[in-house]
Amino acid sequence: MGRLNGICTLVVGGGRGLGRATALAFAREGADVVVAARTQSEIEKVAKEIKKLGRKTAAIKTDATVNSQVQALVQEALKILGKIDVLVNCQGDWLIKPTLETTEEEWDRIVDTNLKSVYLSCRAVLPTMIKQKSGHIFNISSKAGLWYPGGGKPPISIYKASKMGLIGLSKALAEEHVADGIGVHCICPAPMDTPMRWAASPDAKKERLLSPDTVAELMVMIASHADLNISEVIAPEIRMPYTSIR
Repeated sequence: MGRLNGICTLVVGGGRGLGRATALAFAREGADVVVAARTQSEIEKVAKEIKKLGRKTAAIKTDATVNSQVQALVQEALKILGKIDVLVNCQGDWLIKPTLETTEEEWDRIVDTNLKSVYLSCRAVLPTMIKQKSGHIFNISSKAGLWYPGGGKPPISIYKASKMGLIGLSKALAEEHVADGIGVHCICPAPMDTPMRWAASPDAKKERLLSPDTVAELMVMIASHADLNISEVIAPEIRMPYTSIR
């Protein structure tokens, strides 16, 4: 308990799945947590759970693909928390469809949700972290964002492109801001036991899915060590490749 006392955290996509698990994991360790997502009812439920843990919180409805809303979110979070030590980007969307059957609109939806929104939130939060000379940013990619040769994979070209792009964005941001004392981490989990996964694969076997609590605990561990430096670490026991430059 208390590994994150005094830490102020913003979780984007915090209404369900990994975002919810992360927000609660941070709060249990003493962090104050603002949660944001498109669905107000979901983030309000998470905020109520955080309040029961005795932590400062707020639920702010935000479409993270819209720059004006992201800028407003960060400013409101700063008013509530006073600072932002940790940004967690858990927002995401999924599409299983052969490339030749996809539309331009589907490309825009997936790339905007999985990649553009992360760029916008990082860009909005970085100035305050630069002033602090400290901070952690966690961007959630996917095992699908890593290159694994071989056939038999589902048709996920747009999803995979967005998640590979997120790894590249995270590495570039880490390189740009290492001198500012900011750690930018890109987590690439195996398939998780989350609502998005069940919607995409209703026949999935629960016992083969990674618990979002496991991923959340990894972020807690990293955020609680200001000087932690991890690069290209593979944790096979939890089936979760992790990529970071610090």
